[in-house]
Amino acid sequence: DRYWKWGNHLAYRTLFPQGVDLTIGKGNPAKDWYICQPLDLDADGKVLGPSTWKVRFDCPEISEDGAVLRIGFCGTRARSSLDFGLNGKQFASTGPLPEAGVMHRDSHRGRWFERRFDVPADLLRASGNVLTLTLHGREWHQGVLYDFLRLEKAGRTPEDPADP
Repeated sequence: DRYWKWGNHLAYRTLFPQGVDLTIGKGNPAKDWYICQPLDLDADGKVLGPSTWKVRFDCPEISEDGAVLRIGFCGTRARSSLDFGLNGKQFASTGPLPEAGVMHRDSHRGRWFERRFDVPADLLRASGNVLTLTLHGREWHQGVLYDFLRLEKAGRTPEDPADP
């Protein structure tokens, strides 16, 4: 509700002491998801380490070509990076992300961009999948702001009609 409020990244640990853990189809994204993923910070803003978010989902139909994870970023901080894992195996990384002046600037002055990552079919299960997003960095203001995460069948383009 208040994405522009300064300090959203500092409130994260209080709001999500165990980190984000969203179950698709059961959880409530308004309560189980957060706009910004900061590093794991203590109450004084000292970096304790990376933060890992979890998204749990079922995938009853698995394409032999795998899937594509699309992420829309509202902003990132320089030298932040994300590693992506699925069911305990890392499959992709963003590498160093660009500077967009978010986190310490009220969370609303970022630059939007999208990234795509191939998800191998052999990592997907019909049920009980756990996608992890692990943020790395060294400074209190490093992090990312999300617009969306979307898992799609490989080979599908955003212009294609949605699959049932």
